[in-house]
Amino acid sequence: MPRKPRIYQPNGFYHVILRGNNRKPIFFEEKARDRWEAWLARALVRYDAMLHCYCWMTNHVHLLIQIGEQPLSRIVQYAAAQYARSTNRRYNRSGHLFERRHRALLVTDDSYLLGLVRYIHRNPVEAGLAATVNDYRWSSHRSYMGAQKQDWLTIDRILAMFGQTRHQACRRYAAFMQEEEDDPDIYRIGNEDDERILGVDTRPGINEQAKTDQPAGSLEDLIHTHCRLANIIETELTGPGKAQDLVSVRGDIIVEAASNNIATVAELARRLNRSEPAICQMLNRRKTAV
Repeated sequence: MPRKPRIYQPNGFYHVILRGNNRKPIFFEEKARDRWEAWLARALVRYDAMLHCYCWMTNHVHLLIQIGEQPLSRIVQYAAAQYARSTNRRYNRSGHLFERRHRALLVTDDSYLLGLVRYIHRNPVEAGLAATVNDYRWSSHRSYMGAQKQDWLTIDRILAMFGQTRHQACRRYAAFMQEEEDDPDIYRIGNEDDERILGVDTRPGINEQAKTDQPAGSLEDLIHTHCRLANIIETELTGPGKAQDLVSVRGDIIVEAASNNIATVAELARRLNRSEPAICQMLNRRKTAV
């Protein structure tokens, strides 16, 4: 059975699970998580998104991301591809680092949003990696408790649901973390009606809109967006230039267009003034890196 298309909801909240290929480790040393955070921070700025909660496990990561107008897949693919390439170079390895397809659940109401934060922060405890959530370094829990500050993490939106002042909100958040979860599996597999959605929003039409909404855009939109973000001229993209920034942008466009069925190899070749074998070669290189 073919997979359902991803849900695209502008300004929506998503629980993202990105696993290592064959569930193998994606972090091979402590500093590797720092490198992952650096690439993720760039992706958030590049695609105008916000990260509200996270947990970096050994062989997978959990994220609670709020997107803007750009589809979620662009954020995840950029961060994963950049981290995978840098990791493969660093350890002289090849092959896929991540699974091809990340898991993404659209969160449609606040009660599930809070439960999801607790589920993500408790993940290391449930996996036996820490005795308590306070003992695990690689999650956003410490930021919510006021023990650290990370510029690329947004905590005000969630904390505001616990109290009007930071002190009150942190205290109530800490108490919430001690409460029992109703059904932790729901935060991984979605609801019975649609496994791509977490929660049932009471606003008229929100779930129907989420199920049918698709990222608007064409190959021209994709090219324009990437050129604007990279501060390059579109004619440079189709020219003979082989500077690293041009090659990188071309690769991003090719992968996103192919992954989201925006353009065929032939269409990409014509628009980017490249041969079809060259387009296929770029796709294969990116797939191997990720």
